[in-house]
Amino acid sequence: MENNLNIEQFKKMSADEAIKSAFSADDKALIKFTNSTMGKNHDVDTSVVTKLDSSFVRPVADGKIMMYDNLRADMIFKINDDIYNIEFQTTHDSTMIVRMLQYELNTILNELKSAKLDDKFETYVDIPAMSVIQLEESKNVPDHYKVHFRNTVTNKILTQEYPIVKLWEHTTAQLLAENKAMLIPFTAIKNRKILDIDKSEVGYKSTIKDIKESYNTLSELAETGEISIQAYHEYHNSTTHVAQYFLEKYFNINNPYRKELETVIAEARQEPRYRSFADLLREEVREEYRSFAELKREEGREEGREEGIEIGMEKGMEKGMEKGKAEGAIDILLRLPKPSLDTLKSIAREYNLSDKQLAKTISSLEDSYKKGKAPNYKLPSEISRFCIAQRNEMMKEKSQKKSLQAEKPTTKKRGDDGR
Repeated sequence: MENNLNIEQFKKMSADEAIKSAFSADDKALIKFTNSTMGKNHDVDTSVVTKLDSSFVRPVADGKIMMYDNLRADMIFKINDDIYNIEFQTTHDSTMIVRMLQYELNTILNELKSAKLDDKFETYVDIPAMSVIQLEESKNVPDHYKVHFRNTVTNKILTQEYPIVKLWEHTTAQLLAENKAMLIPFTAIKNRKILDIDKSEVGYKSTIKDIKESYNTLSELAETGEISIQAYHEYHNSTTHVAQYFLEKYFNINNPYRKELETVIAEARQEPRYRSFADLLREEVREEYRSFAELKREEGREEGREEGIEIGMEKGMEKGMEKGKAEGAIDILLRLPKPSLDTLKSIAREYNLSDKQLAKTISSLEDSYKKGKAPNYKLPSEISRFCIAQRNEMMKEKSQKKSLQAEKPTTKKRGDDGR
């Protein structure tokens, strides 16, 4: 699969899709962002991220007929056992706090469906921590949305705060310092308001400067290894989406700055690191193979034999990936002494596998190893925790679907009562 999207694909991509793609690119980056925004301290290397279903079905009364409609949050996920919801807003929306409460309530109801009562008929349910990311400057935007719940019997107050990240207040350097690298592709959006009001030289130059700075910063982060291969490509694509949006809407064919912005986009797409995602994955996995072979050679194993293992692994990996078989690449990676969960997820994304599908594939391969030539095979703890978390989430979703089906009213067809 070629990860380098063409211009037509960028035109079709919505702003929501671009930012959700950036936030889904790298679990470690998401953990860092959540720690920074929510004041948490999740361990970046050992914590497990589980993406949750963000769509909710809600009943809507229409006369005598009960109908159902879908409500969809932007991003709901767990880090270990803690639940988070992040919402993305281009401009300020005074009804946002109402939607946040709807998402919060529906998330709590989903948790309650799988909660178990203790012998005192009590249960505990986590309230999700929520935040809003606003991309464009607006008037009267608070630092937090707040809701105060009062118990009318005890008069006790429960206050919910939803922090708001105001992107226009952050420079690229500040985003890096605050572990918010996934917002770097969107820094140019603040110029939209300037260009809407006054299509001046300042607005055009500022847009080009911000887009160029986003590309350059991402390249530097990739070079130093501060962001993963997967994150680099997703952030690069998101930057191009923003650049293409400005090119089409504000830099018309007669605009004197259009050629400069086109050149910035074209040069970024020729960046050596911005190659086929599959090629970069091959290099990453090959490096793990080489490290493995080198380690064995240092331990005094027969060099020729180890080189044969390395070559055999590379050929197997090439065969699996060239044929488009994610399972083949995952299989070879799992056979290494210390397979990387990040690399497994990168391969999964290359073949459009969800986290749940990846976990199923890993579990299936693990079973085949134990039934075959490796009865004592054991997954690394990080990968095992990931699979368990995904399996639990699948069981929970299955249970919720059964509950929902049981709640749906049944309608009689005419004639069922004998008339």
